[in-house]
Amino acid sequence: MNGPPNNNEAAGDCAPDGHNVENPSPENDVSTQQEEVSASDPPPQAAVVADVQPKCSETQANFEKPEKHEEHGCMNSPKPNNHGAAGVNLRQWHKFLLYVRRLNWAKGVTKHEQQYHAFLRAASLGLDFNMVVAEISRRVEAVGGQLLPHALERQAERAYDHVANEATKSPKSQAIQKLKGGMVPKPQRTTKMPRAEFSLKTLKKTTEGMLFENVREFVESKSVLPPATTTSQQFLNALYHAGENIIVFTKFESQGQFVYSINSDAGLPEGGPDGVWFLSNPVDGRKHPNPRQGGKLSRRSEESVTSWRYLVLESDEAPFDDWLRFLVLVPLPIAAIYTSGGKSIHALVRMDAASKQEWDVTKKKIERTLVVHGADPAALTAVRLTRLPQCWRGAKRQELLYINPEPGRGSIWDLTSTSDNVPTSREGV
Repeated sequence: MNGPPNNNEAAGDCAPDGHNVENPSPENDVSTQQEEVSASDPPPQAAVVADVQPKCSETQANFEKPEKHEEHGCMNSPKPNNHGAAGVNLRQWHKFLLYVRRLNWAKGVTKHEQQYHAFLRAASLGLDFNMVVAEISRRVEAVGGQLLPHALERQAERAYDHVANEATKSPKSQAIQKLKGGMVPKPQRTTKMPRAEFSLKTLKKTTEGMLFENVREFVESKSVLPPATTTSQQFLNALYHAGENIIVFTKFESQGQFVYSINSDAGLPEGGPDGVWFLSNPVDGRKHPNPRQGGKLSRRSEESVTSWRYLVLESDEAPFDDWLRFLVLVPLPIAAIYTSGGKSIHALVRMDAASKQEWDVTKKKIERTLVVHGADPAALTAVRLTRLPQCWRGAKRQELLYINPEPGRGSIWDLTSTSDNVPTSREGV
């Protein structure tokens, strides 16, 4: 992932007017080749966190800002020494601030390159990732820019990979290997991105502008088929093609109790003590050796899958209404939303991948944003069971809330934002 970032990576990150970043590139400076700043000197004005109300997009992550210390005016630096109370190296942090001040953050200028070079400098200095994200976010928001979490992550990954590569490769040893005709091994990545975790604060910030009195009623009103009267059989027939096979389960740890052929007259179970599930992607219905389980025969493994059509989203952590609001806002082609018969909501996202490899690549691009907003990372797998709507889980129903067999490329919100009765406090959504 070396080289400059792709300015077309996230449309809407700021007006793409073709301006380039004005910066001294740090790509060849992965150590500390920058002007020295005394740790006891007051930081530049850019170090002070301005009280700016962010003008964010609906899917922006609300990264927490470092605190300003009143006496010295610097972030996370209660004492004018080399390290703050949180272990922040102020000397390195000041170097970073001096560098990012020289980048062009002006309004109307695309921010991809600025983000990349800022992350590049931060990674070379070994700075705290969350503080760096907060500083970059503040600068983009201060000029009315939009922050797309997946785009921000992409720039960070490129920068961290570049620094890791530069730090581990040895020109001399590579030259010797080339002379011997050997292959130069790819340097191992030594700097890792922090693991994504659910943030209730981020979720609420993202959905705070949706002034629904009842978000569930809104979602149900946008369904292509009437949720209350659509049967489980009609649900499957609408989402899959004639002749495709869907495995249905009343026992989770099994090979499935039914193989339902789409548009057939076969019946489906009405419920079970633990509910009813179905495998989210269609299969051929036959058992195949599963190499990941020592060749054990299975009809619910990836060897049986015939189409990599859907990704399952579910959340056991996010509050019901907040998670539902997020599903309305997230710019993904959601084909169905339904309850688990418990406290969670499941959703099917249309992927239409040509292979499992393509499915995995697409999932990785959106995974961090989804997890931060509440998606269960363990559920983001290509071979996944999910609840079958309109079946019973004990005494509770797994209710269908929304279905759209041919969802658009945008969000449910995008599909309805031109309506006069969409309740929102945002302008220009």
